[in-house]
Amino acid sequence: MAKKILIDWRPEFNQTIRSRGMDYYRQGRVKNFMQKGSFFSAEVTGSGGRHYMTFAALSADFMRVDRLSCTCPYAAEGKHCKHEAALMYLVEEKISKEVSTQALKTESSIDEADIEELDEKERLGGEGFYVDTQGFVQYEDDTKETGDLLKDIASYRYFRYSRILKNAHISEDIWQKGVVYARTSRINISDIKLSEYNGMFDYEEEHPANIGDKICTASGRLKDSYFQTSVSVGPDFFVKGNCYVLGCEKTIIKNRFGRRKIESPICEHQAAILYLLKDYLEKEYSVVDATDRSGENLMRQLSREYRVMAAPGVGAPVNAANEKLDLEPVVSLNGDNICVSFRLGGSKKYKVQRINELYNAVTTNSYMKLGRNEFLLSRQALSEHGLKMFEFIEGFLKESSFYVPEIYRYGFIPGESQVNVKDEISLFGSYLDEFYDLCKGSVVSAAGLFRLTGSDVKRLYFSDEPIGASVYIQNMTDAHGRCLGIHVSGRMPVIFHGRRFAYFIKNDKFNRINADDIQVLRPFTEISTEGRFDFRIGLRSLTRFYYDTLPWLREHASVTFEDADYLEQYILPQAGFSFFLDRENGLVTCKALVSYDSLERNLVLPVTSDDGFRDLISEGDVTTILKRYFPSSDFDAGLFTCKEDEHEDLIYELLSHGLDELQAFGDVRHTDSFMSISIKRNPGFKVGVSLESNLLDLEISAQDMDPDELMELLNSYRRKKKYYRLKSGEYVSAESEEVENLARLLDDMHINLKSFVDGKMQLPAYRALYLDKMLEDQSGIYEHRDRRFKKLIQEFKTISDAEFDLPEGINGHLRKYQRDGYRWLRTLSKYGFGGILADEMGLGKTLQTIALLESYYENTGKPSLIVVPASLVYNWGEELHRFAPSINYVLITGSKKEREDIILNIEGFDVAVTSYDLLKRDIAEYESHSFAMEIIDEAQYIKNHLSQAAKSVKLINADRRFALTGTPIENRLSELWSIFDYLMPGLLYGYDQFRSEFEIPVMRFEEEAPMERLRAMVTPFILRRKKSDVLKDLPDKLEEIRYARMDEDQKNLYDAQVVKMKMRLEKQSDDEFKKNKIEILAELTRLRQICCDPALCFEDYNKGSCKTDVFMDMIEQVIEGEHKALVFSQFVSMLEILKKRLEKAGIPFYEITGATPKEKRIELVNSFNADSTPVFLISLKAGGTGLNLTGADVVIHYDPWWNLAVQNQATDRAHRIGQRKVVTVFKLIAHGTIEDKIVEMQEKKRALAESILESDGISSATLSRDDLLELLN
Repeated sequence: MAKKILIDWRPEFNQTIRSRGMDYYRQGRVKNFMQKGSFFSAEVTGSGGRHYMTFAALSADFMRVDRLSCTCPYAAEGKHCKHEAALMYLVEEKISKEVSTQALKTESSIDEADIEELDEKERLGGEGFYVDTQGFVQYEDDTKETGDLLKDIASYRYFRYSRILKNAHISEDIWQKGVVYARTSRINISDIKLSEYNGMFDYEEEHPANIGDKICTASGRLKDSYFQTSVSVGPDFFVKGNCYVLGCEKTIIKNRFGRRKIESPICEHQAAILYLLKDYLEKEYSVVDATDRSGENLMRQLSREYRVMAAPGVGAPVNAANEKLDLEPVVSLNGDNICVSFRLGGSKKYKVQRINELYNAVTTNSYMKLGRNEFLLSRQALSEHGLKMFEFIEGFLKESSFYVPEIYRYGFIPGESQVNVKDEISLFGSYLDEFYDLCKGSVVSAAGLFRLTGSDVKRLYFSDEPIGASVYIQNMTDAHGRCLGIHVSGRMPVIFHGRRFAYFIKNDKFNRINADDIQVLRPFTEISTEGRFDFRIGLRSLTRFYYDTLPWLREHASVTFEDADYLEQYILPQAGFSFFLDRENGLVTCKALVSYDSLERNLVLPVTSDDGFRDLISEGDVTTILKRYFPSSDFDAGLFTCKEDEHEDLIYELLSHGLDELQAFGDVRHTDSFMSISIKRNPGFKVGVSLESNLLDLEISAQDMDPDELMELLNSYRRKKKYYRLKSGEYVSAESEEVENLARLLDDMHINLKSFVDGKMQLPAYRALYLDKMLEDQSGIYEHRDRRFKKLIQEFKTISDAEFDLPEGINGHLRKYQRDGYRWLRTLSKYGFGGILADEMGLGKTLQTIALLESYYENTGKPSLIVVPASLVYNWGEELHRFAPSINYVLITGSKKEREDIILNIEGFDVAVTSYDLLKRDIAEYESHSFAMEIIDEAQYIKNHLSQAAKSVKLINADRRFALTGTPIENRLSELWSIFDYLMPGLLYGYDQFRSEFEIPVMRFEEEAPMERLRAMVTPFILRRKKSDVLKDLPDKLEEIRYARMDEDQKNLYDAQVVKMKMRLEKQSDDEFKKNKIEILAELTRLRQICCDPALCFEDYNKGSCKTDVFMDMIEQVIEGEHKALVFSQFVSMLEILKKRLEKAGIPFYEITGATPKEKRIELVNSFNADSTPVFLISLKAGGTGLNLTGADVVIHYDPWWNLAVQNQATDRAHRIGQRKVVTVFKLIAHGTIEDKIVEMQEKKRALAESILESDGISSATLSRDDLLELLN
């Protein structure tokens, strides 16, 4: 089986795009193909003659597509385009050809003749190592100290070659082969870089690296081969190596997931690079030491040499006399691309030969040699203009660095990792737009633009002159002087495309044009090549050209004739058309005439030889249009005909489009009889709304239509017909915006057509607010609202002015926004509506609700029921007692018998409080009781509409229902549906309809219209305020991620679990994944536990955890700074480990878990807020809601939870009303693990909830197979 040489890139494109790309490739539209390593670019000619720069970046082994991009508008939307597909077909061709020639020989083999060239000593000898009698490589110790400090410093080497070789674990056989490759020049070093480690990739575990360590990376290619080999080494250890030589089995020797023990960790090709590296390390890099870049820059700027050279005098760099340097751009043409190069200097400037070198010199405050002079470069050394140009270069290099293979990027300092740009930058896409913005209104040097301008232009003025074309028309004659027609030639500027604009160079002007101007000139661009075009018009077509084409040319170009009079003598009279439309006895007719001066002919009749000249092409165009609407002809009467009863569709099309088409050719006249079948485009709908007894009555009518006709019109719309024909014969358009709006109104209000015809259209009153919004937004529908309806709408628009008295006892405790919340709840209650009080956590939802309860309990004669999480039952009791002592409340707790007794006598209380769990158990006992209000706290507990909790709260018989939650949406829109199904069943329809109309379009396809519609429906019933908006005195909340790095033991366990999971997932189909999802999620939890502490999974593990160590350091800092910390973890067993560490350190703490009794929790909370205990350990699920812990000003999330909203709830135990200090929130993350990915996925999911309100989250239960693989990669 042939070895695969290129990744199958085709799945990146859909079939249509791929097919078009193949056509472009076969048509030769891919030009100016360039390849630099695994980075490919080309210019692809698209439709309309437009040219697009297209790029592909593959991995070094061509086994992965890293990035595809194109400057076309389609790709700008984030989609893969046909131009990219065309490039990939060409890339495939180029690689296949190159590899086929290389594969004729085995790259990794060594000829016997190669070995015979070297004797035993030469093959294995050399400075720094020798061969023992058995032939195995031994290493001299090049790090021994003599005791003589001066000698030791003189002989000091930062890179200790012998130790590097020893730690590379090279086998004898591999080393011998590598030396042969090197000494016979089969491999040479082509590139070598020195950089600093910045923590971005991991080294071999047995050789941990420090930030700032020097890393030397050398790369080379096998002779006559394309594929690359490279090695990276540290001060005294081998870092990593990559090999992509065909036939070599040890490619990419360090693979994080799936290491294997092999005799020699590197191959012979890498060994050859190591052999050749010795000279570089011991000679060229012999002066290298541990000084980092920052230290070197500081010393250079403060050194005596710098101060001497910075003063005017002998030996100073060219710019030493404080002269600011300018970077002057020079615009040129390279192939078909505009390019820019640069000249650097003061009064005298020098061409920059290597732009990379310029960038590195400026960013490192280093010298750069140009010509015979040296420049000391830095940002401060550049003029204001020069700095702007440098920032343009910097932006280009940083964006382009994406395409650099990983070995050259990861782990290295900025400035050492750009693509290799020599002396110019190609300007295309956004780079062209940005460069024009920098130079607009100025003059820039130019060179090599003769092809564009026809002259040797030296200066370009950046302007915005309009684009134009020049046209020259010559007569064509044969050898006898007879006219054959004309030859039209012309020229227009070559157009270069940016991302937002297009550009052209004309004379000495560099001009920007917008998309509209390009569209106008499209007929020119489609026939032009490099700005030139020519075509011929024959004798018979001259008349049509003269009347139809020439006026357009004169409008958009400068037209010159060789001999206009000569041409005009061949121009014949122009065809003039007239149309006469009539209707009689169910037949619609058209008499069509064509005239040439005094000659007139009927178009329905055939052409005869006696007619003389006729423009048959124009006549044919008109006849084609007529036959489209009039399928029959009456030759005797000279008419085109159409029967009404057979062709209603054609007549409608004639009225809506055909008349306009005919008018474009000539004069259209018609009889009154014909006009009686006109189209009624505005039906004149009217909607009347009245409110009576919590029901809305609707009346809908239309001008000149009875209810049956109106119903049929709506049916036509739903069947996607274009029209409905009234009994009068008049057509009504079913495509109008008015009809669409009326149909949407009926659909959204759930009014069926039978109710519509019967006139019995009654809706729940909760539809009033959405109906009002729809009527406001829709044009063409005239409405009448009665007094009660208007009053309802007005009260919701002016809630802050609502005249509801506040309970005296609680009034003094309410802030202004809480008083507004109380009035909002009262307004909803007044009209029998329910709602969600969705204030951000910590804004006092409980207090606002107690105010509502206190205002109602005396007047209703019924108790109200509050359902809360079990952990909050006693908290609600305390809040009721504190803020509303006059309310007679009861907590439904205790044994089954005790609860039954309380429920039996519940009418004797004003308010009863129970938990979701107890409600499920006791639901049968509530059947005979009725409540004034049912209020559910932390309403996300019923987000699953199939859960027993959701079913139970919906069975309670209550006059009003309210929900309290800071997170109505955590993962899916269906959670919002479940809450509203409890509040006002039917508002969001049934679940299946909600899912098809809202959840799937919004979540899967990100459609905006369903989102807007849903927002309009629920907004009146959701009140949400953010702390930042209403609590101006609340201290800030600072958030920080604190990383911990695993040691070798913990990391090995983690990697093994990742490999296990990846292998399992990759082998499973989607169906198998669904069946085994519970097991997969259990494995996922195990992975997260290893991040926390492997002891959670492995009983005999006792080597500690990186996160626990970092945690203890953080706690010590908390205590030293006299702070108090809340520590949250979802794993109770993790809290046990933390307890032991705190106890061992003698640090006092409190703890709440699911096992902590409810009464005890309140006692612990009060104690923590009052005393000096510095740490509170809390189980995320047990204590993440309902508790007031403002005594803390530090929050530590030991492990990230899937749902960011749950973490935020926990954080707000401290960051809430009553907090007087700035709260610092730490997320403790194991670096380079699944925890990084969880944080990333949390942020991606945030957008869904924010589009409805402002909250978010994900859930492990909602993760797909692809999500899990993404987490593990």
